[in-house]
Order: sequence, then structure tokens, then C-alpha cells
Amino acid sequence: MQSEITQPLLITVEETMRMMRLGRTKIYALIRQEGLPVHRFGRRVLVDPGELKSWLALRRERTN
Repeated sequence: MQSEITQPLLITVEETMRMMRLGRTKIYALIRQEGLPVHRFGRRVLVDPGELKSWLALRRERTN
């Protein structure tokens, strides 16, 4: 039996921008300067939503 994937495994920078309500420049700054985890496939930059949530939680802990 084949299971259906209901959520995408990876999301685009544009989808990440919408989810985080941040602009493109800020997202790329977070990638470069703060280690927002991404997966690169050639020129494509994709984000794992699970890794994004974990990264945000760790970032919150560090600032508190």
C-alpha cells in the first residue's frame, strides 16, 4: 500500500517568507548569518518545515 504525502517535504524560500512573514532579504540573511537550515539542489534553495520549526525553537531558547 502506498501512503500519500499530505504536506510537502521541502518548501521554497517564497513559502518560507509567507510562513514567517519576512522578506526575501531577511530570509537569506538568516540563512547566511544565523544558520537557518536549507537544502540546496543546484541553484534551488529549499527548507524542511520540520527543521525550520526546530531551528526557531532553538533560536528562541538562545535568546531567553
